[in-house]
Amino acid sequence: MQEERVWEALVALIAVFLGLAVWHFSGSLPPGQGGAPGPAFFPRILAGILVLGGLALLARVGRQAGLKPFWTLRRESFVRMVLLWSALWLLPWLLPKLGLVFTAVVYSMLTAALLGARRAEVLYLGLVVGALVQLVFAELLKVR
Repeated sequence: MQEERVWEALVALIAVFLGLAVWHFSGSLPPGQGGAPGPAFFPRILAGILVLGGLALLARVGRQAGLKPFWTLRRESFVRMVLLWSALWLLPWLLPKLGLVFTAVVYSMLTAALLGARRAEVLYLGLVVGALVQLVFAELLKVR
């Protein structure tokens, strides 16, 4: 049970920092024309959700007593954490090569697998993320 709290805290911190980075970088996108939402609108909504969700999770974990530092995790847990962070650094290289939909599917499935999800859950998550990204980004927002 102790290790789960550590993972919750790490995921919360990742969500907060990722949300702040998306918010910052989406500020460089051009504004919308004629009062319509611009290209930064949807990324900022997602960034806000990430930051608020991460802060809520961090507050919940902070209220629980007895949190161990990350270096006391089991070795396989530490390896998973390093692999997840390494995968995030590959994103700028993979996105132009694989495309938005396939990259989102690969990242969601990789993350779920590294966090210990069962194969059926990993496959289901890949299908759902692929369909949602295709629908929202490719069809609705025309992102290529």
